[in-house]
Amino acid sequence: MQDAKIGRSEINGCVAASLLASSMLLIAIFGSPPYAFFGFLKLVVAASSLYLAYVCIRLSSGFIPVALVLAGIAYVHGLMSMRRAEWVTFNWVGIVALSVGSLVVLWSYRTQAKRNLLIDDQKHEDDEE
Repeated sequence: MQDAKIGRSEINGCVAASLLASSMLLIAIFGSPPYAFFGFLKLVVAASSLYLAYVCIRLSSGFIPVALVLAGIAYVHGLMSMRRAEWVTFNWVGIVALSVGSLVVLWSYRTQAKRNLLIDDQKHEDDEE
């Protein structure tokens, strides 16, 4: 599978969604939000985890393990039903997984952009000769 090119806006949107989900998870851990907040939290965490997993796979097939962990987070937050005290561990795991996934996406995009820049410079030098 060849690595796909992904635009900066898609990377920024993916990271922003992950930051939003992580922020909401922190509010759920340390705050005392109303009950309706948790339904929206589950939706945001599941959607951002799946979107981040999709971007990871599009960047490189080597990130499939990261994508599987993020899909597991989406499954737990999207479909499970537990008491508030039982969610704390899963919320922390979700924060760590979303953070690691975002860092992987940013790192991969940065190295891919540098590699493409080097290739473009090399092509430019070949054209001049």
